[in-house]
Amino acid sequence: MNVIHRQRLTSDIYRALSTMLIGSVTIVNAELNEDGSVVSCYVEEKKVQELNRKSGQLRYELAKKIKLRFVPRIVFLENKGEKNYNRVEELLAEIHKHDGKANNGEDKKGVL
Repeated sequence: MNVIHRQRLTSDIYRALSTMLIGSVTIVNAELNEDGSVVSCYVEEKKVQELNRKSGQLRYELAKKIKLRFVPRIVFLENKGEKNYNRVEELLAEIHKHDGKANNGEDKKGVL
């Protein structure tokens, strides 16, 4: 499957699933694998197991919304983006706190 076709199909699947799940969960991102057999949808952690249990039914509903010869298997994964962002912020705060102690409050012009 070429890249442009895969991107368009991913976008169509993302929109259809987002519409089907509106109000219950937010799909942060969707990725279709190279052969088009599996679409990975990234959602909040607490919804992953529930959605994976319902993935067969969602796939069936998806097949009705978008006309494809083969509808990919849907896998829901935890979106780790927000956790990673929060961890980076914590580490930066720790670094700045440590820098402040090391410099004893000296002016840090030009230092990031």
